Amino acid sequence: MRSRLGLGSLLRRGRAREHAAVRSWLAHVDPGITGPVAPEAGFELEVAHRDEAEAPDHSCILVRFTAARRRFDGRSWSRVDETRIPHDELWLPAEFPASIPIEQLAEAWADFTAAVDSFNRSSWRAEDERRAAEEQTEAEREEALRAQRHTSELLPEEED
Repeated sequence: MRSRLGLGSLLRRGRAREHAAVRSWLAHVDPGITGPVAPEAGFELEVAHRDEAEAPDHSCILVRFTAARRRFDGRSWSRVDETRIPHDELWLPAEFPASIPIEQLAEAWADFTAAVDSFNRSSWRAEDERRAAEEQTEAEREEALRAQRHTSELLPEEED
């Protein structure tokens, strides 16, 4: 009885870890749209961030938007040093005085996150197409090898 309870507990913990990994995955990936459907260790994408700092001239607080690359390790996301988004691709302003109306800040943040999401959608579309082409090439190679197997058996045997 004791070992069964231990096994059940292990299974529940395993499922809880799996669910936690999926929740973590879904925090940044729209499955099939911005990344793979299932969590995939090593997958990277861009995530929008916001922070604030005092203006260099000390006149106000600035709200700043940035993008950072994240990598999934199978359980959670970690920040990678640099973004893959070219600077000129995010043509939107990324710094605003905190004194502007919150509605304007919210709209600017929505525009910025939409631009980052657009980059992720386009990156995933290209990666998904690359993977599909790779799978197709591999399937064609496997089929060609399968068709060639046992070819030598079609040749007549040499008589001694």
